Amino acid sequence: MLPELSASDLAAAREALLGPGGEVLREHMHALSLGLPAADEGRRSARALGWIDDRGTLTALGNLTKDPLREYTFWLQRGRAMPLADELVALHPDHFTGLRVLEVGCGGGCNLFSLLSGGPARILGVDPMPVYLQFAEILAETAGVDLPELAMGSAEELPADDGAFDVVLCCSSLQYTELDRAIPEMARVLAPGGTLITINNTLGPFAWESAARAITGRRLGTLKYDLTALANTVAVQTTGRRRFGRGGGVSTARPIYPSASYLRRRFAQAGLRVAEDETHGVSSGETCFVTKKR
Repeated sequence: MLPELSASDLAAAREALLGPGGEVLREHMHALSLGLPAADEGRRSARALGWIDDRGTLTALGNLTKDPLREYTFWLQRGRAMPLADELVALHPDHFTGLRVLEVGCGGGCNLFSLLSGGPARILGVDPMPVYLQFAEILAETAGVDLPELAMGSAEELPADDGAFDVVLCCSSLQYTELDRAIPEMARVLAPGGTLITINNTLGPFAWESAARAITGRRLGTLKYDLTALANTVAVQTTGRRRFGRGGGVSTARPIYPSASYLRRRFAQAGLRVAEDETHGVSSGETCFVTKKR
């Protein structure tokens, strides 16, 4: 069972983030999550909440809360738009009007907040991390938007009926899943003719990025992360299983970055046809795959 905030921790987080010092606190956690120097203004609140220790280092609780707060800050910086919405027509909210939309790996819900403006018939966000879903309610209130429908679940076992959705989104989350189960499961919940949109890094670009980081950064932690990801990717593509485990069950530990050709085979096996005119690389270095259910 993945950890979640207690009722008292959640109430304290809500009070702090919605209060007068909430923006400063969020910016403090955003900086820490990126490994940047954090201003002193938010330190006292973060320490009182147990998110950092006396040295200003993220605690176990802080590591759980930093991701949705970072996601929200990036969302505000993008003008409340989805990532890459200026590059990918398929992600414009108007393209979801009247459709039933599922986001797999919704995190703190910011993509859902953007999509709500397009008037979908239904929108559901699913994530395996309880803390992310707990923070979605706080972030929706902070942003002044309706709270979308949320459910806890994994890409490998979605809480939805067969053919329940017209569109399934998986943005920068596919690398944390077990692909042989996740892709068929996302296809299962799509209606015939429905669309699966995934945005994720692939083996070639990730290997080049890893090599560049090893030469320029020379940070042991980053090198270990990259080498583990590469080893797991090769293992999955050759044996179907990660060489190293999922890191104690935390969903964002031990990612894999499969090759584009491997993903295409997996899509085909799941009954999904790649829409070549809409599938291409994006400025983040990732690839947007748009696939249609036969």
